[in-house]
Amino acid sequence: MTAVAELPKMRKSKKAKFEAFRELWAADATLPTIAQRLGVTDRTVERYRSDLEGSRRTDYYAQWMPLVLEHLRRYPDSWFTDGELSRVLLNRRHVLKHTLQRMEREGLLVSERRTVNARGYKAEQGVWWWRLARLDELDEVSTFASVIDGEMGYADPIRMEETGEPA
Repeated sequence: MTAVAELPKMRKSKKAKFEAFRELWAADATLPTIAQRLGVTDRTVERYRSDLEGSRRTDYYAQWMPLVLEHLRRYPDSWFTDGELSRVLLNRRHVLKHTLQRMEREGLLVSERRTVNARGYKAEQGVWWWRLARLDELDEVSTFASVIDGEMGYADPIRMEETGEPA
């Protein structure tokens, strides 16, 4: 557990509250009940829980990556914002950012920062736009560089996973 390693760095008052939290958490007390008993906010109790058990963040990459790839294969030379992709693929707002960044690190997508948003208005802070990577843009170290999707010359990690061989 990470909490045990972090305990020596805590102040005495925080150590005492954290130890009290551990006892209450082990007794299956709810977060609001623990916060009230310790005299701290719910957010502090959530941080203690995170220190003890780790993050609760769910990784949807395995579910969302194939959806994004399928959509981008339909429009291989088109650029999209994360908001557009989130709205079209998941009917939600701006939830694909981390998936798109990971796909870019893996060499599946390329991104570009523009000063125009999806509606064509100037965006002073800039907006990230994404599209499918072409084989000539892939890194030599990319896992999927040798896998080609049909005639278009785009990476196809799904076919690689299914067959174990380049297409």
